[in-house]
Amino acid sequence: MKAANRFGYGGALMVAAAVLVCVLSACGRVMVATPTIYWGENARPFADTPESLKTTTAQLLYITDRKRQDTPERPVWYGYGRDKSMSFGTCDVEFGRGMTWEELEAASRGSKRSKHVPIRIGKVTELGRLPSADAANFEIVDGKVVERQEPLEERMRVGKVFLEELGARAREMPRGEVCLFVHGFNNDFQDPMYVAAQVWHFCGRDVVPIVYTWPGGWDGFALFGYNYDRESGEFTIYHLKAALKTIAACPDVKKVHLIAHSRGSDVLMTALRELNIKYRAEGGSLRESLKLGGLILAAPDIDLEVFSQRIGAERLMPEPERFTVYVSRKDEALGLSNWLFSSGRRLGKLRYSDLSEESKELAKSFSEVNIVDATAHTTGLGHSYFYDCPHVLSDLVLTIKGEQPGEQTRRPLKLLGAPFWELPEGYCCPE
Repeated sequence: MKAANRFGYGGALMVAAAVLVCVLSACGRVMVATPTIYWGENARPFADTPESLKTTTAQLLYITDRKRQDTPERPVWYGYGRDKSMSFGTCDVEFGRGMTWEELEAASRGSKRSKHVPIRIGKVTELGRLPSADAANFEIVDGKVVERQEPLEERMRVGKVFLEELGARAREMPRGEVCLFVHGFNNDFQDPMYVAAQVWHFCGRDVVPIVYTWPGGWDGFALFGYNYDRESGEFTIYHLKAALKTIAACPDVKKVHLIAHSRGSDVLMTALRELNIKYRAEGGSLRESLKLGGLILAAPDIDLEVFSQRIGAERLMPEPERFTVYVSRKDEALGLSNWLFSSGRRLGKLRYSDLSEESKELAKSFSEVNIVDATAHTTGLGHSYFYDCPHVLSDLVLTIKGEQPGEQTRRPLKLLGAPFWELPEGYCCPE
C-alpha cells in the first residue's frame, strides 16, 4: 500500500516533511561508538599513523561550490546558496575538550568509554578560489569558445596552490592515498565535516581526507528543500568533475578512494558517468585517469533502474578497483524517497531477492563488486548506519583499507549469493 493511502495525502506530506528535516544531521556532536575491530585488548588503530597527525584535531581539506555566508562568529563559512566559482580550504574538527592525544587514543579503543568525547568545528580557512564558470570569463576565438587570458592565469595559479597543498599532505601518508567524501541531502557545511573526520580518524588517519561539499541544506519547507538539494546536485556536477580531475593530477597522490552518502551517490555517479564517457572517447580509462581505488556508496538515494543504466549500460562496473554498496531494508528515509518519486525501489533498500537471475549471473564476472546488507544493524531512521553503527563502521574501515569479504577473512561477511553479502550480528566483535 502506498504511503498516501496509509496516511492520506496531507498526512503523508506531513510525515515526509517531518522525517526529511531530520535526515542526516550528523549524529549528535559527540564521537561515534568505537568500531568493533578495535574492541580487543591488542587493538592498535593508529599503528601506521604519522606522528605529525597524532593530535586531537582532524584537519580536513574541503572543496565547495557553496556561497560564502560569513558571520562574526564564523569569519569563513558557507551557506546553501550556489556559487559559480569553486573554492577550497581547510576545516579543523576538534575531538574532546582539553584531551591529550593519549586520552583520545584510549577512547578510540574498547567497547565502552568512561565519558563522551565531544567534537566541534574549529577554524575554517579558505586557501583559494577559482574563477567562476561564467560567460563573462569566456570569449569566441576562431569559432571556438575559450577562456579569457586573465581568468585562465588565475585558474592556473589557484590550481597550483591546491596541488601543492594536496601534495604536501599526500607525502605524509604511508601510501599516498586520498579519501574523498560526498555528502547527501539536507547537509549544511559542517555536517559532512563531522562524518568525514570520524571516518578518517577510525581509518587510522593514514589517508588524506577531503570533503566535497555541494550547496545543500536549504532551510525552508522540507519537501521543497529536497527539490532544491536535488537540483543543487545537478548544478554541482561540473565542479565535482573538475575536482576529481585536479586531485588525480597531483603527482604525489597514488590512489583516490571515493565515498558518497545518500543523494551524494547520485551526484557522484553522474560525475563519474560523464567522465567515463570522456575518457573512453579519448582511448583511456576512468580507473587510470582518476587513479580510482575503492568506490563506496552508503545508503544510496538513487533509483535502482537509473543506477542499473549508469552502471551496466554505461560500463562503469569494472572501473573501480573495488565497488561496495551498503544497503538496508530498514532505511526509512529512503522509503519516503521511494514515495516522493514513485520509484520501484531505491538502491539503498535493495534486497537479494530483487536481483534478476541475469543480474546474479553477471555479478559472478565482477568479483570487485559487493553489496553489503546492514539491515541487522539499522536503527531509528536508519540512514546514517554506515558510520554511527560500530559494526558497519568496522566494515567500512576494512573496505577502505582494501580487505576482501569472506567468512574466513578479516571481513567475515556472510555470502547470500554473489554479489550480496550480509553483515551478521556480532560482526568482528572479540570473543
